[in-house]
Amino acid sequence: MQFMHLARNVAAAAVAALALPASAGATTASLSPSPYDGTGVIIQGPSCLLYQDDASGTVFNNADAGGFGVFGVGDHVRIVAEQYPCFFPSCSGVACINSITLIEAFGAGNDPTTAFCFGDGSTAACPCANESGAGDGEGCENSGGVGAILSGVGSDLLSDDNLVLTIEQGRANQPCVFVQGATQIATPFRDGVLCMGNPTDRLELAFLDSSGVASTTSALGAEGNVTPGQTVHYQVWYRDPAISPCGSGSNLSNGVSMTWL
Repeated sequence: MQFMHLARNVAAAAVAALALPASAGATTASLSPSPYDGTGVIIQGPSCLLYQDDASGTVFNNADAGGFGVFGVGDHVRIVAEQYPCFFPSCSGVACINSITLIEAFGAGNDPTTAFCFGDGSTAACPCANESGAGDGEGCENSGGVGAILSGVGSDLLSDDNLVLTIEQGRANQPCVFVQGATQIATPFRDGVLCMGNPTDRLELAFLDSSGVASTTSALGAEGNVTPGQTVHYQVWYRDPAISPCGSGSNLSNGVSMTWL
């Protein structure tokens, strides 16, 4: 109850794996002899990777025999083809693509955020000498003997708005809140270090699973009312049992920053 009250005070206003869903029944037109030179995003289809055109939003089956090769879900690419992107009934076939060029790499687990504000004492001292290991990239140590780690995966394009934040090494089966801040700070708070300051926004409440992991499921750009060119900072505040190192009953992850484009 105290944690939920504190979480509300943080707010200044109001998958787990990355997957951009494509309808299994997406319409595909007949082949056109017209040359194609356009951009789009690699998305996850029902059984394979698909290509979604930026301009029309039309979804196409895989555009080269390698199933897009090294490209991953969320990657923004440019395709040059002899004809409008090929349509195949399955995820194999001979391609009509001349080239696929990576514009921005958001797929295959790429993290567009920059981590900061670690609990190893390099940013600020933890409240009761509960520093995590140097270089571990964690928050201050919790009752599990480790610090929580916050990371992201997805795109920094606001038009995509598919960034997923994930906390690991939190306390199992405990509530947490994903918070957004406008400024970077480093202030001892509860059992951790508060990394971002006012104005702050509570983005999403979640429950850590049995492994101490939780991920966002909402569109964070929209939830945070961000605009293109805006740099924001994220952190997770999570409940820790009464045996927490400093006895406050809660702790914080490291922080991550990202500039939305």
